[in-house]
Amino acid sequence: MNASGGTVGWDYGSIPAWLTFAVAFVGTILALRQFWLARKLQDQQLQIALANLLLSIDGEFEGAEIAASRKAVRALRNRMEAKFALSKAKNKSPDAERAAVAEEFSHVLNEMWRRVREFDDQEIENAQSGIKEEMDRYYELMALPNWMETVGMLCTRNLIRTDDVLTLYAGVVITTLHNFRIHIETRRVEGPHPSARFFENAYLLYDEAVSYRKRRDDPPTHRPLRSRLGWS
Repeated sequence: MNASGGTVGWDYGSIPAWLTFAVAFVGTILALRQFWLARKLQDQQLQIALANLLLSIDGEFEGAEIAASRKAVRALRNRMEAKFALSKAKNKSPDAERAAVAEEFSHVLNEMWRRVREFDDQEIENAQSGIKEEMDRYYELMALPNWMETVGMLCTRNLIRTDDVLTLYAGVVITTLHNFRIHIETRRVEGPHPSARFFENAYLLYDEAVSYRKRRDDPPTHRPLRSRLGWS
């Protein structure tokens, strides 16, 4: 009883204030849950988009144009390797072979490009069939590194994970761009539109591929830590 004869009640604060707090608390929990679900859905959608982009890249790699380019690049490389094998070079080590093959490979491309660029489109239409065939062959060879430039740009802009790309293509990126390097450097300084950034993204991808392969293939240099409990 209080002094006025009334009954003493438990003071939890005013009921409207208590209800306001409860509603606000529950509302916050629901909002956080909705935010978490939205983020989870967004992450899932991002993973699906990345997977679709990777499938699209692989579909182009396996498509007719790039398949024909890979075949042409491989045939030219095989020709240069056979030429080196028959040469009288004193140093026949793998590194010497790679360097010699790359030099001869790019030399062939340089000669093709210099002959083709002497003609504009109209002149090529009216030129001998040999020039047309050489132009077609040159562009066929260049299709593969052009594909790598596009993929490299996607990686540079973080639109696709570089490691995902290199898991599939590190080997072909390294071999191809190693052989094309001298030719690409030539085109960076010659021609009607020289640019030091010509095939920039492709060679950023090449550098990443070399680092990726080194990380994958080289054994760790440190000894694994031993458990303090004596477990191996």
